[in-house]
Amino acid sequence: MAFSPTDVFRTVTLLAVGALVVVVLVFWVGGKGVLDRIGSITPGYLLLALCLEVCFMLLGSLRLSMIVRAQGKKVPREIVAINFSGAFFNNITPVSKTAGEPVRAYLLGRANGTTFEEGMASVIVDRIFDMAPFVLICLVTFATIAIFHVASSLLMLVLILLGLVGAALISAIIVAASLQKETGLRLVLFLIGRLEPLIKRFRPVDDVRSRTLEALEGFYQGTKSISKHRKLLVANVLISLLLWLTVILRLKIVFLSLGSSVPLIIVNVVAVASTFAGFAPLLPGGLGATEATMIALFLGFGVPRDVSGLAVFVDRIVSFWFVTVIGAAASVRLSFKLKDMD
Repeated sequence: MAFSPTDVFRTVTLLAVGALVVVVLVFWVGGKGVLDRIGSITPGYLLLALCLEVCFMLLGSLRLSMIVRAQGKKVPREIVAINFSGAFFNNITPVSKTAGEPVRAYLLGRANGTTFEEGMASVIVDRIFDMAPFVLICLVTFATIAIFHVASSLLMLVLILLGLVGAALISAIIVAASLQKETGLRLVLFLIGRLEPLIKRFRPVDDVRSRTLEALEGFYQGTKSISKHRKLLVANVLISLLLWLTVILRLKIVFLSLGSSVPLIIVNVVAVASTFAGFAPLLPGGLGATEATMIALFLGFGVPRDVSGLAVFVDRIVSFWFVTVIGAAASVRLSFKLKDMD
């Protein structure tokens, strides 16, 4: 994984700009109250939030390892480091959850002694399991909001419901396309086109395109094999649901660390919305767009300005910056290990 000094400088600059945007946004919204509340953060709750984020990464590594094993490949000892490295590259690129997938595929292939394309097939299956429960979560959230009328205004209720329906539809389309061979092949070719600048760093794009199509034949056979193992299928879906549960609980605990209790349904809505906000192609990891979306929704639900601003700020330190730092360390370690292997 060779990156030029220009790439490093551009990444560091974008991250610095993103961090500055977030700080200005938080203090602009929360005002002096943010500073007053910083000293009141409960360390125990903050530590618990960090532990939940670690659990999130470990559960993701477990799900990926089960998929790799189900496809008849060896699970590398570095699976956790590979997952953290993928998260790091996702966080330093303008469109969330794009750059990290080819990196995870590359590292899986190198660690297993297999091809980049075979690693990519495993990563695509992992992404399917990530999206499938999201449809269920969106629909449950939709039903809960409609029944209990938690929104403070009719306009906000309509916007939230439309957003949840849209999120569920997009997720369902991606999952369905990935499971249907012809549609899935078109989807993968589209993704390869979008990721062409990054893929060039590993292999010639035309070579990757042709070999990925070959590997996907085995991928669809592997998907059929996984679908026949109901215990494995149920286990992966349960892990995916637990992953979303840790996200919701982490944000809830961040509010508790500030001495504020926000209903879980509101936390759930904001967590779902922030996931899609992170795809905004502006700054790395959705910096700025994610925080603005979360703060706006919390304010719309009646959460005080200072609490909303500081809670989002703390949650992003835990979920974004903490993972980015650990992921950077994991990437450096893996790069040295790959050089030793060479």
